[in-house]
Amino acid sequence: MLPEHQQITLDVFLDLEYLLTPQGYEDDPLVPKYIGQELSRIRKSQHKSQYQIEESLGFWSQSISAIENHGESNPFIRYWNYCGALQVHLRDLFKLALAHKWQRRERWTTDELLAEVNRVYQLLSASNERVTQRMIADEIEVTLATLKGHKKVRARLAEITAEQHSVAQ
Repeated sequence: MLPEHQQITLDVFLDLEYLLTPQGYEDDPLVPKYIGQELSRIRKSQHKSQYQIEESLGFWSQSISAIENHGESNPFIRYWNYCGALQVHLRDLFKLALAHKWQRRERWTTDELLAEVNRVYQLLSASNERVTQRMIADEIEVTLATLKGHKKVRARLAEITAEQHSVAQ
């Protein structure tokens, strides 16, 4: 076996061993939420959009959002593939997720949200696709109602929508 194959085999073994042995958090119903939040944090730190991950893995639209926001039950293989796309081991993902679980932002100021909308719009528009308000909300991990609940953010979203319509024509 080639050394690179030995390393892959060892990594898979260690991930499976980790998942199959008691870790002490198995009964915590929020673990899937923490895992989704950590996947999002890692993806953003790598400057990748949800769309880019979905395209690289051949996932359907909104599937990464569903994983990150624990929107629905996802097959284990989707998490495994997502970890592969981010080049993170499952055992490391779980450890990081549990270590960072308390860091989730609960409230946004208008200026913070506006800055995040601008950052995300730039990231999403770089792929030359049409950027929707839903895509922006999913990327930030907030609801559309949260975005539209801030007057300055609502105005910026209207500008983005107008830009998108003028580019499409």
